[in-house]
Amino acid sequence: MKQNSSIIIVDNQNGKIFIHTLTKPMTMIGSSNDCDIILNGLPKSGFSILKESSGHRLISMFEKNVEPSIPWNKTIKDVFPFKLGHFFFVLFPDVALQSPGKDELSALALSSSLLPKDPLKNPKDKNFPSCLLQFILSVVGAEQGALFYFEEMKPKELATVNFQVDEESTAMLTKYLSDNSEKWQKINFQTHSMIFATSKITKSKIPMSDFILLRQSCLDKGEVALYIPMPSNKVKTSETLLTTLLYLSSHALSLHVIYKYHENISGNTYMQSGLYWGQTPKMVRLKQLSERLAKTDLSILILGETGVGKEGIAKYLVSENNKQSGISKQIVSVNCAAIPLGLAESILFGHVKGSFTGANNNQRGKFQEANNGILFLDEIGELNLEIQGKLLRVLQDGIVTPVGGKSEKVKVRIIAATHQDILLLIKQKKFREDLYYRLNEATLHIPPLRERSEDIIPLSHFFLKEVITANNLPEISFARTALERLKSYAFPGNIRELRSIVRRAAILNTSGVISAEEISELLNIELQNSASSAEVAEEFFSRWPFPKKLEQAKRLFLKHQIAHALKVTNDNKTKAAENLGITARTLFRILAELNSSELNVFPHDIDVTSESTFS
Repeated sequence: MKQNSSIIIVDNQNGKIFIHTLTKPMTMIGSSNDCDIILNGLPKSGFSILKESSGHRLISMFEKNVEPSIPWNKTIKDVFPFKLGHFFFVLFPDVALQSPGKDELSALALSSSLLPKDPLKNPKDKNFPSCLLQFILSVVGAEQGALFYFEEMKPKELATVNFQVDEESTAMLTKYLSDNSEKWQKINFQTHSMIFATSKITKSKIPMSDFILLRQSCLDKGEVALYIPMPSNKVKTSETLLTTLLYLSSHALSLHVIYKYHENISGNTYMQSGLYWGQTPKMVRLKQLSERLAKTDLSILILGETGVGKEGIAKYLVSENNKQSGISKQIVSVNCAAIPLGLAESILFGHVKGSFTGANNNQRGKFQEANNGILFLDEIGELNLEIQGKLLRVLQDGIVTPVGGKSEKVKVRIIAATHQDILLLIKQKKFREDLYYRLNEATLHIPPLRERSEDIIPLSHFFLKEVITANNLPEISFARTALERLKSYAFPGNIRELRSIVRRAAILNTSGVISAEEISELLNIELQNSASSAEVAEEFFSRWPFPKKLEQAKRLFLKHQIAHALKVTNDNKTKAAENLGITARTLFRILAELNSSELNVFPHDIDVTSESTFS
């Protein structure tokens, strides 16, 4: 039989704490005298907590748009903190807490810890685990502790103080966790010493102590664990407040894990358009610039290698524009590389019946379809010069003339994209310079996946979940070594190639765990490397724009040679310098000199702003 639940209420305005035991099937909380818990500052009817067999449900008695972040009318199973007005609530399912006594931490101290304002206490911050652990240890008066994340019983160290966590200790801790399923456990010093019997611990002067192990689920497959000593006798912290602090800490730590490892596959940062932003500085800047450009009516040119998500950026720009303007504009997409040479004019501008052989009906062009909306021209560099000239006239005059028909006015915003070097095409007389300037009122450059390899793992998880759902497959996961293999691969096909690899691995897998060997077989690494080298060399010489001046040629050769060396080593400048037969400092000096020259023809971005860029 389940025991009574509890709710802690922190009144931040008046600096008070209340603890209530929830004994009734439904507990009403509000400012009315009819409520079970009366709180001045809430609406009269307030809200109710309904106890169910599977958890608790929060039922709002006021407008649903009040605090929309709270999951109203949804089942809550675990410890759940939420805020209403100047009140902070913590619901403890099936935990009977005692009322606080006089010798506890002050209400203001507790409320400040529950509602952290310091950025370092933000669960999204990378330093959050270490900051949280230091805070907990200061409260309990201890000098050692650890925070862990377990997924499929494989431990990952989040933060440690005075612990030497090695393979033996993590193996013993894993076994202990698998043998003991309780969420809250007290581990005596002898057991603790067996788990963490390391030289660093045994040689230290840290006093012996029993330990607390608190576990809390954060995802279906994972849980976080707080591992800290019992409070020192010198610290006057009641069991109630300690319980509250640790439960809330475990909840915040689980949020950190979700933000760090899983937020990008949960729906918030993986847009409906299929665009994944990630957390790298380049992608953060790209997102910020995209948001600013979305508000405008500028023509935008999107640059990036094949498979990086150029169409996803275009769709994001449209969705953001619609959201900000409140006007729903459609986007019409055209893959210029797939247009047959003789039909390009008809497809783009339309035709009338009988205008040419096979024109059996009037046909609207893509410009007419996109009227008062957005036209996305993918692979714009594939259009021939004749069509480019007609496209330029449309962009200048806003007038479309169907083949064999009369001119008509259209209002279309153009977003174009290409994986080619447009400036090189202009030099080779394959692309009109005046069209380039008409299209390029603003430019967005999407970095290749190899330049943001930290995004590979969350993307892999997302694509795995996608293929499992789409094909009704049994549950499948990645082995750690498989993810490492994916992360170390260059992915010349970028996100599109990664998605294809993950889909094939999932569909062909029979064990339920995708291994590194399966990934290696699909990547065919050795063959890929040799083919990649040949492709790099072929591309290198095909794009070689020899200048007439010898000094310029020497500078250009150095730039391409260094760019090639950095590309081969995945931008590892120390390794690139070694391959070039020079020191890292010499490479840095050359880069700085070249960067100051008038030539700006690097095939990809090279950061020469700091010596710290050398890895």
